Amino acid sequence: MSLVYYGSMAIGGKAKSREVIAPGDESAPERARPPEQMIESLKERYFMYPHFIEGVASGAFTELPKGEIDRIVNEKFFSFDPLTPLSPEQEDLLRAQTVGHIHKVVNRETFSFLCDSICYDAKTGALYTPEAVEELPNDSRASLKPVLPQEKLDMYFDPIQWKGLRLEHGRGSSPMKYYGNRDLVGPYDEYFSTAQEFTDLMGELRKRTGVERLKVLDIGCGMGKALEDMKALDPNLETHGITQEQEPGMFRADSFHYNMAERMPADFRNKFQFINSQIAFRYFVFQHIALRNVLLSLSRGGFARLGFGYDRMHTTPEIEEYFRRLVPGAKSSYDAMRVLTGQEMEKIDALQATGKIRYVTSDDFREFGNQGYLGIEKLEDFDAKELGDR
Repeated sequence: MSLVYYGSMAIGGKAKSREVIAPGDESAPERARPPEQMIESLKERYFMYPHFIEGVASGAFTELPKGEIDRIVNEKFFSFDPLTPLSPEQEDLLRAQTVGHIHKVVNRETFSFLCDSICYDAKTGALYTPEAVEELPNDSRASLKPVLPQEKLDMYFDPIQWKGLRLEHGRGSSPMKYYGNRDLVGPYDEYFSTAQEFTDLMGELRKRTGVERLKVLDIGCGMGKALEDMKALDPNLETHGITQEQEPGMFRADSFHYNMAERMPADFRNKFQFINSQIAFRYFVFQHIALRNVLLSLSRGGFARLGFGYDRMHTTPEIEEYFRRLVPGAKSSYDAMRVLTGQEMEKIDALQATGKIRYVTSDDFREFGNQGYLGIEKLEDFDAKELGDR
């Protein structure tokens, strides 16, 4: 007969005593379930994951039903007036895409493994399903420890641990985080090469704007790792992040906005001194509208630093059909977006010509259909009408 381990283990904390209770012991279920106060507190904060939290606590994962996903999307994504008005068809396309995307994220297969019996290897930071454990040589099993429900919640909803965890499930290896979640500073595709580069920019923005407590927005912030890094380097920031999906283990920010860059809230107008987006634009449905929202959200003297592209945009047959109608002759959403972003850049050129903004691009930005680095400084306020029709 196998044994189930209950008690506290050394996972992200100090080791405590452990006792072993055989399955069938009537006291085991009560002692295994985490405190209800902990469960409810997590459900309140992680509103996209009540099913996952309950699954971890009970040991049985059940998918979040579509009706509940619809409710979350309507409440979080569509309950406010957008900065740029959208047509009913655009609203419907964004709503359907969002519902489908969130269903994919919050009901991913790895969650069912994580709710069931699982072991942890502190040496490698890997979790193992029973099937994966069976594939290991005997000498590799010595460092594995079974994880209790409460310990699972501590682990899964700790951003540092969640960001680094991977799951071995017999059919391969899967990272726990969804995607993205870059550090602020690093040598590869992080936001800045050095911390000094970031702090120098914040200092320059304070001089330009006369604002000491700068408001910063990260579009496509993921778990918010870069936002937490920003605050650690410069505490006198108000940090905001836009992300479509919530992750278990979110890092800290002053505000997470669970919506889309195409549908920023109307109260974002002229709000931010610094807007950053590393690679997120490539996944949006309407990049040209998201770009317009960035211009409208910048405060006077503010600066936007964008990795702009549309090579992996989220699309569906309905979205493809919409773009073919919107841009006659377009063979795909990508072809249509080349036209639409070109039109948007013409409006940006006009704003630069009148001294309202100043922008710079990477050398091959135009060559690649207005894709690459785009840096925009807002010199003067302007009315949304100056950007023309959508």
